[in-house]
Amino acid sequence: NVSVTDDFAPWVTLQTDLVGEANAKGGLAPGKEVIFTYAVNVPIGTAPGPYTGLLRVTSACDEVNKPLNLVVN
Repeated sequence: NVSVTDDFAPWVTLQTDLVGEANAKGGLAPGKEVIFTYAVNVPIGTAPGPYTGLLRVTSACDEVNKPLNLVVN
């Protein structure tokens, strides 16, 4: 499972079809990688400044969290 949490979670659309494909094949093997993309759509009227989020990737046996930082100018 892949998700984004915190300040800008509603702004992010994840392309999770590759993650789903890996899950359909029994998950990721050690050392295997899945590359996926995401789009960020900042709503009109958003105040300039820093926003933080967390990219969370979870599986049956592990969880990886990657901090995401976004600055709106």
